[in-house]
Amino acid sequence: MTMPTDDIQSYNATAKFLHWLIALALVVQWVTGLTFDYFARPTKITLIGFHATFGTLILLLVVARLAWRLKGGVPRLPESMPSFMRLASHGTHVLFYVLLFFVPMAGIALRFAHGHGIDFGLFSIPAPWTATRTTARLIETVHGFAAYTLLALAGLHVLAALYHHYGRGDGILHRMLPAVMAPRSAAVPVASQQP
Repeated sequence: MTMPTDDIQSYNATAKFLHWLIALALVVQWVTGLTFDYFARPTKITLIGFHATFGTLILLLVVARLAWRLKGGVPRLPESMPSFMRLASHGTHVLFYVLLFFVPMAGIALRFAHGHGIDFGLFSIPAPWTATRTTARLIETVHGFAAYTLLALAGLHVLAALYHHYGRGDGILHRMLPAVMAPRSAAVPVASQQP
């Protein structure tokens, strides 16, 4: 996806901000997505609308994150990391971005399939089409399966980061931690990174 750059030791502040903002937003999405069926209909409808709008905003954040990644490069993995781990890391990031695009897009399609638009408060995007109930259910199934896959991948990502930190001690986790939490050597980007 993005070639590692030798002179980048840590992700820069913008990349870290977008990473953690998207992570937090996904937690909110999973909570609302898993709980709105437990609320009374008026509250449920409100939560579904929020879920759709928030998912669209996440999609925009992912576009910004990917653009920044392509522009700024990524830190090179430690030389001590085995080749299979490098391959797994690359594959995981590719799959992450595929799902981070696909899940909200499927959610938007589901919203439109039910004849509802996306409301941003100051403006809204009307549904350009509607679908049969069978098609809507199919989209809902695909959206749900992709979302659970993304959740599982995120869990694997967290476990891998903890393994690298506590098991291998190779500094992988430090590269994405906010500067106040990372050691000075890992938290200070080199001059070639974005301002």
